[in-house]
Amino acid sequence: MVHVDARRDDETDRARAAGNLKAIADAEASTSPCIAHVRTHLATGDPAPCIAEIAERHDVDLILLGAHHKAGWKEHLLPTVAEQLLRLTHRPVLVVRRPSDAPYHRLLVAVADGVLAQSTLDLALAVTSLDEIVAVHAFVPDLRNRILAGGDVSRIWRDQQEALESTLQGFAARNPQLRFSTNAIAVVGDTGDVLRQAEQDFSPDLTVIVTHALRGLARALHGSIADTLIEAGEHDLLLQATAAD
Repeated sequence: MVHVDARRDDETDRARAAGNLKAIADAEASTSPCIAHVRTHLATGDPAPCIAEIAERHDVDLILLGAHHKAGWKEHLLPTVAEQLLRLTHRPVLVVRRPSDAPYHRLLVAVADGVLAQSTLDLALAVTSLDEIVAVHAFVPDLRNRILAGGDVSRIWRDQQEALESTLQGFAARNPQLRFSTNAIAVVGDTGDVLRQAEQDFSPDLTVIVTHALRGLARALHGSIADTLIEAGEHDLLLQATAAD
């Protein structure tokens, strides 16, 4: 359990804060028998680098963050802690918006092309309580595909739908021990818009994304789906940046 304070308080205040953090950790452990041990860290500085460094030091499997919607102009200009963490670590990050004691059963999984598709489905398997995967692939036909399809967008959609279904079938074949249902949905449109609409339509418990976590000019030119959902989404998010980035 980590708390990062940007202020540099005196030793008395730090000792009091450390004691309060320890008390919160002990209270959580006492009400959750599944927690065997809790460590606490009180750090000072920029939250995202501090959290990333502590996560690396302890080789954690998952970074858990609470989230709130951006409100003022500064919040819209500056990246959130979750957005920064995606670019500082390749460990999975779980962004929680609506605390609940209920396990995650229905997952909305954003399936891209190629390696990202397999990585995203593998990340979804980390949720051992899942009963259903709704796999969504958003795409915008480029000029080459339109020409090859003779301008028939429905033909392009059928190809994308069949490819997504094939991906899910292969995923199920590699994991025969798993028992959950899958739904494949290919949709023409911007990925962010499609995922937000899918969240409204299917009311998932959790949205799962593996992202390239674009930086610098690439991020400015192409944007980031993960950042958009962190800032404007309403559901819990499980995210991870690809190791290649």
